[in-house]
Amino acid sequence: VSPTPSIYINADATVYGYYPATASELTNPTSSSTKAVTVVTGDDFSATAQNDYLWATPVAVSKTNRTAALSFNHALSRVIFSLKLGSTYAGAGALTEIKLTASGDTYKFKAGTNGTMAIATGTLAGLTSQSTLDYAGTKTLSTTASEVVALVAPTQLAEGTSASSTITLAITLDGQTYFATLPVSQVATWVAATSYTYNITISSGKLVIGTVSVADWGTGTSTDVTLS
Repeated sequence: VSPTPSIYINADATVYGYYPATASELTNPTSSSTKAVTVVTGDDFSATAQNDYLWATPVAVSKTNRTAALSFNHALSRVIFSLKLGSTYAGAGALTEIKLTASGDTYKFKAGTNGTMAIATGTLAGLTSQSTLDYAGTKTLSTTASEVVALVAPTQLAEGTSASSTITLAITLDGQTYFATLPVSQVATWVAATSYTYNITISSGKLVIGTVSVADWGTGTSTDVTLS
């Protein structure tokens, strides 16, 4: 891939990459440059309102080595709620809302419209503490697991995996809201570029959160950029 317009170099330089980008942003980026970001507190079940912010590991180029292979990384964390109905659930399984509420003063979610992302490291700053994350939509659950996906800012959820959780998970199904405590015994921090899956079973009268699986979200495609 060649950039448009073409970039000509006659000395050593560093190539930075980030997404999403516009032509008017950061025309002369440096190692300390940042990009404006917004992290929402409310979304649908597919995270369509939230940009998936990416940053590329900086690559050095020179007059004789003008190809930059950019490997992109996720700046946000991904949270997946994998939901299914238990064998004793008798309703239609109409899911309409998933809400997280942090009741403690210390550990909150991070969001806001005035955030920044360091394009050289992906570090987020300027986001403010928020008590709730709210996801609304329409999905019909069954005894086979179905996923709701959220993109969130990395944040610490508790002092550690031995701490008590102050986060409540509320799920509205068939007009009734079920409550459970979000477990921190397995995951006490949402880390950037990492995907967390909370396996949830809803039976008549109760909601049970099983194991929490953690996986690398993976790096973005490595893209060769030729500077000519």
